[in-house]
Amino acid sequence: MVSFGNTGRALAAAAGCALLLGAPASAQTAPTPELFGLWKRVCADNGGIYARTITAPEVQGWSRIPFPIPIPSKDAKLNKKTIRAKALGGGGFGMFFAGEGELKSAVRPAPFQMCAVAFKPGEFADVLRQAQAWAGQPAVAGEDGMRSFRHHLSPDGRRTPLEAGKLRELAPKLGPGTVISVDVAPSQGAAVISYSTIKL
Repeated sequence: MVSFGNTGRALAAAAGCALLLGAPASAQTAPTPELFGLWKRVCADNGGIYARTITAPEVQGWSRIPFPIPIPSKDAKLNKKTIRAKALGGGGFGMFFAGEGELKSAVRPAPFQMCAVAFKPGEFADVLRQAQAWAGQPAVAGEDGMRSFRHHLSPDGRRTPLEAGKLRELAPKLGPGTVISVDVAPSQGAAVISYSTIKL
C-alpha cells in the first residue's frame, strides 16, 4: 500500500458514498465472498497490474464510484484509479480499489501499481493469518495496526525480504528489480488487504 495507512479510511468513505447511491435489493442478500480469496484472485494473481485488476470478472458487477475520491498519501501520486463498491448482507459492504502512479523517493519517482479489497465487517486477524501463510515470511509492523509482507525481487529472480520502514526511504537503497508489498490493515470495523508493486 505504499505507506497507505490512510487507504483503509478512504476505502470505507468511498464505500459509504456508494451505498448512499443505492444498491439492488439482491445485493443485500447475496452471500459474502471470502476476502482473502477474492483479493488473491483479483489482485495477487494479476500481479497488481492495474489494467488486469480492473477487468477482473469478480468485481465487474460492483458499482463504480463515478466521482473522484482523494486517496491520502504523501508518498505517492496516482495517475489512474478505479473504485468500486458492493453492498453485502447485513448492511456490510465490499470495496475494490486499484491505482497506478509514481512513488516519490529521494532519487527519482518510481512507477507503482496497487490493488486493494476491503470488507466491512472484516476479520483482520483471519486475513492476516492467511496472508502470512501465503507470503511465507513474517510481517513487519506499520502505522495504525497495519502489517506488511514485503520483498525485493531482483531481475535474476532472487527474493529478499524487506525490513520495516517507509518504502520511499527503502527503495533508493535497493538495486534494480521490483518491490512487492502485501499490506493488511484494520479500519473502523473493516479489513483491508492490498498488493502493490514498485519498479526500481
